Amino acid sequence: MSNMNETPSSSSFKIAIKTGDNKVFEIDEAIAMQMTTVKNLSEVIDSSASIILPNVKSAALANLINYFNKKVEFNNQEKVMKAYGDELLKKLTPVEVMDTILAANFLSFEEALDFFSQAVADHIMFKSPSYVRRYFAVPNDSEELKDLRKKNDWAFNSVEED
Repeated sequence: MSNMNETPSSSSFKIAIKTGDNKVFEIDEAIAMQMTTVKNLSEVIDSSASIILPNVKSAALANLINYFNKKVEFNNQEKVMKAYGDELLKKLTPVEVMDTILAANFLSFEEALDFFSQAVADHIMFKSPSYVRRYFAVPNDSEELKDLRKKNDWAFNSVEED
């Protein structure tokens, strides 16, 4: 059982969450209540039962828990949190980042969804279309891209090369 007790919150009540890859996390109620989906489920199921989240991977849930812990640790300071987001994006693969964003969306964890989405937006800002396609694993349609680039050459003036 993974135990994510690192939260500096004073909450001693734990909620068990079982992810889609069958890992169980016992998380502080303060973190769980940030996730609307978990909050709503905790109100309708027995408190001794695990909340099963088949659409959430354990690595993504761990990222969300760590985000909450860092937010508390850094007292929600914007510059420090942005630096944390930048460092985290360097450590995670694009797939892991997208899994975390999808988990935050599924869990209705709005603060984390905004944070990770903004971190990705900041990361791909001024990147070339080919970089963004590779980052999001989007196939390339070369002919259409060439035509668009010819028509809108001005739009690519400030784009960084790969």
